[in-house]
Amino acid sequence: MRQRKGYITRQAKRLSDGEINRRRFVMSALSAGVTLPTAMSLASKAEAGVPKRGGVLRIATAADAPGRWRDGTVLDGFETLLAFARGNALTEITADGHVVGELAHRLTPGGDYLRWTIDLRPDVVFHDGEALTAAHVFACLRQNRRLLPHVTDIRTDGALTVFVSLDRPDPALDRRLADPRLVILKDGIGTGGYQIDISTKTDVLRLVRVAKYWKPDHAHVDAVELVRVPDLATRVMAVTAGDVDYVDGIDPRARALLQHTPGTRVLDVPGGRNISLLSRDAEKLHLAATALPDPKMVEQVLLGHGHAAGPVIGPRPSSASGAELTLVVEEGGIPSAVDVAQLVAGRLVDLGHIVHFADPGSAPRNAVHVGWQRAAQDDADGWHSVVALWANDLTAHRTALAHGPRIGRDAANDGGRLIERWWFA
Repeated sequence: MRQRKGYITRQAKRLSDGEINRRRFVMSALSAGVTLPTAMSLASKAEAGVPKRGGVLRIATAADAPGRWRDGTVLDGFETLLAFARGNALTEITADGHVVGELAHRLTPGGDYLRWTIDLRPDVVFHDGEALTAAHVFACLRQNRRLLPHVTDIRTDGALTVFVSLDRPDPALDRRLADPRLVILKDGIGTGGYQIDISTKTDVLRLVRVAKYWKPDHAHVDAVELVRVPDLATRVMAVTAGDVDYVDGIDPRARALLQHTPGTRVLDVPGGRNISLLSRDAEKLHLAATALPDPKMVEQVLLGHGHAAGPVIGPRPSSASGAELTLVVEEGGIPSAVDVAQLVAGRLVDLGHIVHFADPGSAPRNAVHVGWQRAAQDDADGWHSVVALWANDLTAHRTALAHGPRIGRDAANDGGRLIERWWFA
């Protein structure tokens, strides 16, 4: 039995590597005693692991903000996908979480991590045909210095070398350079696998594959249609009906429906979305943060698809004030801020405090204020914050859409690079 399984596994690998065709694999499996339906299924699985060229990838994202580069803030899912489709960063985070060079084929830190040498690939060109040089990288890094606060100096040496100096050691600079906001552009022109099709006039953004992408084993689909669909129910309906191939921002409450929909697969990976607490009262924040992060809250708020953050670290202040506690719930895939606030208020009541929903004032739309009645004193200056719960990234895609054996463990959408990494089986 074990020998037969090993034989079939080897034959499946040969099929995946292109050494034999589908007919040869099926005949080999039949000769090993496997039934025809099982042999066909095994062949399909082996072939699905081989990237294929072609098809139109249709993506619906949860974001509803305008498509633009945001100064100093995190890009939404739509913008991240667009950034990595159009361009490349100096480094890349692989699907298994490792950092590798992208536009930079080598990054060399000094012994104290205060000085880094970046050597660029010599074979990269922008979509207009101009070759990538150190001057382009210098201009982009200098323009985005706010994203690299400890960088004190950026210099070039020849056409393909950049030196970066810092005011403190940073062994993780190579990982920071993989940020989608640091994609290298030249007057809005990138080096990525896709260009925007300017002939489209609809709400759907269409991207077409570049004829000679410098990464030959990436960018498998011919075209991409990218659209923002803020409403969760509409996104779920679109993927279950086959109108789109991939959707993000799935609420935990919609997961069960998608799991039982034929032809649809749900991915559940640790992500960066969170429920944070803000307050001008550090003691109140400490009490709330240590009270809320527990398995019960994870189950109630996220239905188990996430984890609790650690408690506030540091000395507990002795003074108290009547400042309000604000909950900020990141949009996309997390129940509404009001729902979460009600659970938080109930938990604080259980702890013996008097709470009420307060006037949100100028709070962002995804925040809710919960008044926490205590001894009235003057508010402390400044805001304190802590993450209470981390939410997993729940996405769904049609089973016709294939990807590698690993999905990004530290970012949504396989690191935001699914457009150039995934393919149709």
